[in-house]
Amino acid sequence: QLRLLMKAGTRNPAVYAMAAEQLFRSRVTKISPRESVGDAVAELRDLCRQALAIEPLHPEASNLLAWTEALAPQVGPESVAVIEVMSRTMTGIAPLQEIVGALAVVNWRTGNLKQARALAESLRDSPFANKKGKELAAALLKELRPPP
Repeated sequence: QLRLLMKAGTRNPAVYAMAAEQLFRSRVTKISPRESVGDAVAELRDLCRQALAIEPLHPEASNLLAWTEALAPQVGPESVAVIEVMSRTMTGIAPLQEIVGALAVVNWRTGNLKQARALAESLRDSPFANKKGKELAAALLKELRPPP
């Protein structure tokens, strides 16, 4: 049904965001530092960008794009930059827990361990972070611990 609406050229950003959410959930069962969206990365980016082209402040599309970049098979400085833009754009608009989590993971994956640790600690210590956010922070901080 979502595909039919998109094919008809809907201007409803929620349709694209819901399609992205369904695809993302079919690839990532639980968000964690070692997950990957695999070969769905291009389609996920496209769906999120279509939603954001219609509504630039769409929270779900912003969160999904951030996680798509963080969990892409290949990440680099451009992945970090996309998530940083999402963070700046959504500041004061919607809760940033998802975007901060994605930014922490992408920094870890690109080797910026100091920044990853700082972001994970801020998420862990935030009074606004929910259980899922705190669990993600704990998992990332565990990855960041030096080996025994």
